[in-house]
Order: sequence, then structure tokens, then C-alpha cells
Amino acid sequence: MRAWADINLDNLIYNLNRIKEFAGSKKIMGVIKADGYGMGALECARVLSENGIENFGVACYEEGYELYKAGIKGEILLLGATPFENVSDAVDCGFQITISSFEQIEFLKRNNLHPEVHIKVDTGMGRLGFSHEEAIEAIKKIKDEGIADVVGVYSHLSVADMPEKDEFTLAQIEKFKVFEKMESIRYRHILNSSGLLRFGDATNNNLVRVGIILHGIVPFKSDLQKKFKPVFSFKTKIVFLNKIIEKTYISYGNTETAEPGDLIGTISVGYADGFIREFSNGGTVEIHGVACRVIGKICMDMTMIKIPDELKDRVHVGTEVTIIGKNILKKAEGIGTIPYEIMIGLGRRVSRFYIKNGKVLKLKSLQESETKEFQEG
Repeated sequence: MRAWADINLDNLIYNLNRIKEFAGSKKIMGVIKADGYGMGALECARVLSENGIENFGVACYEEGYELYKAGIKGEILLLGATPFENVSDAVDCGFQITISSFEQIEFLKRNNLHPEVHIKVDTGMGRLGFSHEEAIEAIKKIKDEGIADVVGVYSHLSVADMPEKDEFTLAQIEKFKVFEKMESIRYRHILNSSGLLRFGDATNNNLVRVGIILHGIVPFKSDLQKKFKPVFSFKTKIVFLNKIIEKTYISYGNTETAEPGDLIGTISVGYADGFIREFSNGGTVEIHGVACRVIGKICMDMTMIKIPDELKDRVHVGTEVTIIGKNILKKAEGIGTIPYEIMIGLGRRVSRFYIKNGKVLKLKSLQESETKEFQEG
């Protein structure tokens, strides 16, 4: 197997239990958009459902339909702006729809649709949502005219993971407080993963939306990271070892050279698998816990690494290499990105091993013949 991800469902359950401690009496919405942050939406949804989660958040109708078709039970909220051509189908599936404009309200009225909706309030993100005054007007209009069932009102924190900008986050929370008091609406929510961890006591929300911390990643530097366990690791193998005899360029573009005596390992993973090119010329992977530097540019299917002297006698073709592990936040920051981008970038040809009760429960790979379900126990 050339490249794979180990996805530890035991750790997913562990993290969920820690989240429940932070959430207290608040309900938890498991956000599993972007194929469960690259980990597999169905696999994550099933585990969350088995462990008490009844609310799910996805970005779009297509993601919701995948859960619906698979028989996932619970309330499914479409967090994005649902195109008009998908609204009727979404209503038929029983999805809850985010409403951010009066045009959407008029569409529902004109087509005699009557879904459950969440009103989106823009408190400072500038992406989707009504202004404060418009949101109050929209809720009144929908209720007075019987256009839909308003079951939720929510907003989104844009910098909750940036302590240096807490003043802005607290201002967002303050703007939303008028909606927290609308007890006739089933769900009032503004807290995301970072919001829950850092501002859980600053709101009277009764629902929290969590995504990244389900996977054991606290998206800011904090001792709270110790409370969670990593759900996934991304691995590959050495497929070729090249002991350099004379000075030579490595990879495309002649950006780096290897010197005589260097040992260069080629690993079978590239940017098509999710090892993005920003890790070129200096990013690191780990072998036996030792950092190995990427030398030259990452290719589509392969990458070259320089084997440190201390490992030269311990590596061979077939040696396992960890591309991304529990140090994902540090690695992401090192190339100016975030863990989310790395996780969702895992390519289709990266096989997924789902581990539960310490054993492989399922293998999902590009070849259908290799997709296997394993018995528990």
C-alpha cells in the first residue's frame, strides 16, 4: 500500500466525550462537512450517532443527501447557501435550511415550501447572514406568514481561535445575545470549536457546533490540546534509496542539491495525495520518530527526503514514514496554513483504515475490491 491514513474511531469517541464535558447542558452538533473533514462523513456520522449525537451540520445539499441515503438518523442542517434548484429536494429529505436573505424567504413562499429553517445572523464574519435588524424582521415575517418553521437562529465566530482578537469575538457574542433570549426558537447557537473551548461560559446558547476538535485538534496554541487525542495520521513508505556519489540536483526546478555521501529516500506520496507543495524544500516527515527533511520540490506522486545520519543504518525500502501525525498544527503553521486544509486535502487514492476497539474495522481504498468490512471483537 503506497499511502494511507489511520483513522482512530476510538479517539473520535474519546474526543466527543471531552466535548460533552465542555458543552454541559448544551446540545452538540457534529459538523461533518467536506467529507467529515477528509476523514469520511459516513464513518464519522455513524460513530457520533451511536454515541448520542442527534444534530449534524453539512455544507450543502449533496453532503446532506449522502447521510440521508445512508440512513443516518437525526436533524441535518445545511450550513451553506442552498441553491434554489436544490431547495425542494432538501425539503423532501427533511433537511433544515439556513436562511440568510429575504430572497430565500420569498422563494419558499412562492413555491409553497415549508421547511424547518435556521436564520443566519451576520455578527462580523461578512460571509452569509442578515444584519441584526433584518434578522428580527425575517423571523417575524416567516412566523407571521407561516412560511416556514423557524427552529434555529445562529451566527459564526470568525476569530475565536485568535486570543489577540478576543475583543472582536466578545463583540460578536454581545451582538448575538438578543437572539439567545428567543426561547420560542429551538436552537440558538454561535459557538464553534474554538468558541466552545474559550467562550463557553460567555453565552447562553443551547447548541454548539463542533468540527475540528472532534478530530483531536485544538486550532490554537493551548494546554487544552492535552485533553484530546489525534484521530488520524497520514503515512507512506520508502520506495527507493539513493546514496549520492556526486553532487546532484533533486526534483523539479533544480531548487536543491544533494552532496556526496547523502542518502536520499523517495517516498510514495505527493501533492496529489495531499502532501501539498508548500512542504517542499524544508518540510519534514518522521521515521522512527526522527524528523527527515524534504529535499527539493514535492512531485505529484512522490517526494524525496534526506535521511539523517542517525537513521542511515535503520531505513530500507518499505520503511514506514509518517507524513502527518499529532504535530499537525505545528506543521500547518510552518507553511502558513491551517490543519483543516491539510486534512481535507487527503487524496482519493490514500487508503483509509478505520480503527475501533483497537482493531481495523474497515478499509476503504480506491480499488473497490479492497474495500473491506471487518467484524468487531
